[in-house]
Amino acid sequence: MGHEKNVKLNRITHIFYIGDWQVTPKTNCLRSGEMVKQLEPKAMDVLLVLCQQRHELGHESVLSADDIAAKCWGSEIGDNPVHKAITQLRKAFSDKPSSPKYIETIRKRGYRIVAELDFPDDDAINADTSNTNEWRGGSPFPGLSAFEPDESEVFFGRNEQVATLLTRVSKLVSAKQAFCLILGPSGGGKSSLVNAGVLPRLTHKNGYDGIGVISFTSLDFADVGQSRLFIDLASSILDWDVNDIPVFDGLSAEALASKLQTDCNQVLALCEAALDSIGRPKEDQLGATTYQYAKPQFFLFIDRLEVLLSSPAFADDERKVFLNTIDTLASSGCILIFSACRNDFYPLVATHHSLMRGKDQGAHFDLLPPSASELSQMIRLPAKAANLSWANEPNSTTSLDEILCHEAVNHPDALPMLQYTLQELYEQRSTDNEMQYSVYRQLGGIEGAIGKKAEEIFLQLSKDQQAQLEYILSLLVTLTPDGENITSRAARWSQLDDNPITHSSQHEFVQAMIESRLFVSHLQHGEPCFSLAHEALIRKWPRASNWINEHRDALRIKSQLQQLAGRWQFEDRNKAYLLPEGKPLLEAVNLQKSAVFKLDEEECALINASQKSGNVKRWLKRTTVTLLCVLTFTALFMSVKSQQAENLAQQKRLEAESLLGFMVGEFADKLRSVKRMDLLDGISNKALEYFSQQDEEVTESFFPSLTGTEQNFKTRFQHAQTLAAMGEVAYSRNKNDEAKQAFSTAKTILDKLYKIQPKNSELLKALGANAFWLGQLAMDRAAYIQAKPFFYRYLEYSQSMVDLAADDIDAQWELSYANLAIGSVNTKLQQHKIAKNAFETALAIQYELTQNIPVNDISHSYVTDTLEWLAETDEQLGNLQQAAITRKKIQLILTTLLNTHQSNGDLLEALAYSYLNNTNVLYYLGQYNAANQAALSAKANLNKLLQQDPSNEIWQLDLLGANALNLYLSSLTRSAPSNQSIALSDFKRILARARIYYTSITIIIKGYQLNGNWALAEHAIKLATSKFEQLLREQPANQLLLTALSNVYLLAAKQDEHAQNQVGAASTTNATSNTHSDKRQACQQAVNLLQPIVTDDSGYEVLLPYVQAHDCLKQQDKVRPLIDKLALMQTKNYRF
Repeated sequence: MGHEKNVKLNRITHIFYIGDWQVTPKTNCLRSGEMVKQLEPKAMDVLLVLCQQRHELGHESVLSADDIAAKCWGSEIGDNPVHKAITQLRKAFSDKPSSPKYIETIRKRGYRIVAELDFPDDDAINADTSNTNEWRGGSPFPGLSAFEPDESEVFFGRNEQVATLLTRVSKLVSAKQAFCLILGPSGGGKSSLVNAGVLPRLTHKNGYDGIGVISFTSLDFADVGQSRLFIDLASSILDWDVNDIPVFDGLSAEALASKLQTDCNQVLALCEAALDSIGRPKEDQLGATTYQYAKPQFFLFIDRLEVLLSSPAFADDERKVFLNTIDTLASSGCILIFSACRNDFYPLVATHHSLMRGKDQGAHFDLLPPSASELSQMIRLPAKAANLSWANEPNSTTSLDEILCHEAVNHPDALPMLQYTLQELYEQRSTDNEMQYSVYRQLGGIEGAIGKKAEEIFLQLSKDQQAQLEYILSLLVTLTPDGENITSRAARWSQLDDNPITHSSQHEFVQAMIESRLFVSHLQHGEPCFSLAHEALIRKWPRASNWINEHRDALRIKSQLQQLAGRWQFEDRNKAYLLPEGKPLLEAVNLQKSAVFKLDEEECALINASQKSGNVKRWLKRTTVTLLCVLTFTALFMSVKSQQAENLAQQKRLEAESLLGFMVGEFADKLRSVKRMDLLDGISNKALEYFSQQDEEVTESFFPSLTGTEQNFKTRFQHAQTLAAMGEVAYSRNKNDEAKQAFSTAKTILDKLYKIQPKNSELLKALGANAFWLGQLAMDRAAYIQAKPFFYRYLEYSQSMVDLAADDIDAQWELSYANLAIGSVNTKLQQHKIAKNAFETALAIQYELTQNIPVNDISHSYVTDTLEWLAETDEQLGNLQQAAITRKKIQLILTTLLNTHQSNGDLLEALAYSYLNNTNVLYYLGQYNAANQAALSAKANLNKLLQQDPSNEIWQLDLLGANALNLYLSSLTRSAPSNQSIALSDFKRILARARIYYTSITIIIKGYQLNGNWALAEHAIKLATSKFEQLLREQPANQLLLTALSNVYLLAAKQDEHAQNQVGAASTTNATSNTHSDKRQACQQAVNLLQPIVTDDSGYEVLLPYVQAHDCLKQQDKVRPLIDKLALMQTKNYRF
């Protein structure tokens, strides 16, 4: 017995059925009707082992007593404990060895289960072992409709939710509070969960925990008319029957409705009498009766309860009486009631005591969006049940179901649109039942299906309802905080018309979109709201996207006004945050007058306060002007005209300098953040001309004004800022020589100013930026040694900023960026330990800066940039596993950010490259399946980027690279080669950018070789060799290019080895010898190329081809320490 605790039994944990008995493993109980038998734990273990054996290996499978003992006791204890457990089980089942119905003894072999087994909770988990391909009921996908009870065989993905609800139902029925409320957003699958998940389990012949449904019906409040509340309820429950005999035989709907209101107990008496007529099973009559339920129930499902709670068609008294009636029925012990309600109406639910009574017992169930694995089951398992197959993406091994899973995971709230897309794919399937990729592309994926459906629904609306589209879009559409991208937001129901009694066309429009699953209704900050089910609606529905294009300026103003109003409120309506006079205030006033856009109270209050403030300022200005006029006339007698002219000129100069300073300062910062510095081109040239002239005047002045010293400093500083802006403009246009000249000239000015004011934080920031750009220009030329001192100067200036103001957040960010620059240049110089230290310093600063901000704040993206640098450094240090772990952190942060900033291209790009980089690491670690999944994720995100900018060549080439990795890794993990590969034309596109895509080049050639396309591989090798040799003539010390060419030489050696194998015994000895010589020559070329750059600190990307080349030459002993180092890195396949 001392060994029992070490046994690892693969124990069944879910409730299942054997014959007429329900088995509950967690409590060691058997139940049949009212009979409950308690088993000893070991007897339950034996039963589970036998049932598992039967479930997995079939009814002919026999398990010996020794095997049972080993699985359940884990030690050599003999047969007696097994025989004792079998005897207890037979006694519990009232089974006889001579005529077994449950456990049969097979002489000299062991035992087996002969009773029917049913594992209702295992269909989704063990789909491969369950017989699911028997569906013959048409489409296994309901589209925009809910699943019905007769579609339970194709209802998957909600297994855990069904199990939780059944557990709660058992408690509620026992407590005679049999009312369960399902809460969730519209389109979340509430009705389907009840209809096809819970109800079929309760109508099963075994029921659940003795509870079984004899007859069921439903009431949808969307179909309930005014003054028909009880009549429609009565009409529904008239469908209840027992053995085809109506429970309320002889009663009309009107008569039953009257009884429900006046004498509900009489209705309950009829129900109890009908159930009593069934009779209860007795122990010696097992299987003799139709029903085995200890607690038979009638079932009522009330759908869309929110209509009852909110519709003005029902009076408050009528609503209260109805809910009390429902409470009475649910408390009877013979009626089980489920109801579904949108969660945005929960505040109304909370006002009714009868609906809240069972909340503490679990009567309220929140249905959350499905997880990734649940979505996968919803897509794949119904198709499997209906014998459907999935087409592959052209030129790829990725199947359509995999593409759908990727798309659905990113938009779990768009469940109805997923089902709609699946239904359309089914309707347009091929003759051999294949779901077509071409149809998916025609639909435009889930997003395209949304646009198509939206137009269909819109055309079904009345003219009055259609006219509300503009106003509804004005509530739902806004701009991202940077003012660049369109996004969506939630709108409050309270923002619609103030007359809910008439249910205005606005309400009807929104309700129609909710019922069509295009909008979702939900709670936000405790207030009922509605929003888009999927942001694709505003991109893929032409009617909406056209409206957005027409009103983009107004949306910009509205978005800015919303942010400014929020800031004004946050600052306790401080006057400093009012709208300035001029264009901002004028735009806001015009928007307030718009017939399309309706402003919030806070926004209107901000505009009104700004106007009042403007009026006061104008009055003060007029008064001031009047006084100035008097003073001016007085001054005319006391001053000379030359002085007046000089003052005026000085004022104009200050105004001009202020404007130009703004353009090259604050305005430049804004343009820099959105990567549009090119817009400053003409402005910066004019500014440079002006400030250069001013500098000359100051230089030529023999007696510079003492009062103008500060102004002269400012002018020269703005001159330097202008040069910096011009440098950035030139850099953005790839005019690096012009950029270098501008930054160098700026540096001369800034260095002089630094001697005057060494503690000026703005000057320090400009000096740091200048040092960064000069360093970056050197980095772009691969002049890493020249770049290093610039970056260390950048670090010095940033540290000085922090020393001046330790609490300055901008200064701390700047310090982190400077450390990143230090890390990047040391990475290029192969000084990886120094680089890692710099990256960790930057990361520590950034973690401290972001620790108290929301997880969806975009600042977290800066942390991911640093983590990516750290991951790359760990790669070079040989810490490949750590690099893979770090990138998982990156992907988690970016995925979280994308939940809020869904269309942010920078985030999508960072996520795509994180997956792409991790693909390479996982490949070198030999984790090919994981690497392939990373490649697929990279492809999915790159496809999203190309939807935003289809002409982006960099993303196109990155997608080709990801596809190449996907194809190669898929071939590696298959036993047979694939007939799919990258086209030669695409290979040439990548080769044209060989400096960047050197890794993709070798992967594509490997793919050609692996799939037997040796002639194509030969041609590609010649092209690649010529290209890399040309590039190395330009940059002979470039380690990346040296490594890339060495890999191509090794691939050439593979070609020669293949040719040698083809020659074989049929060829002459000389031919074989020549081929062998070619192989050795190619490998020796790789050695010669890499030998000068291989050091103890070299990364795996350099070491691996170097070791492989020596392995090719049979010279492993020469590189034994490097082989050991690769082994420590866990790098696989360093054989040639």
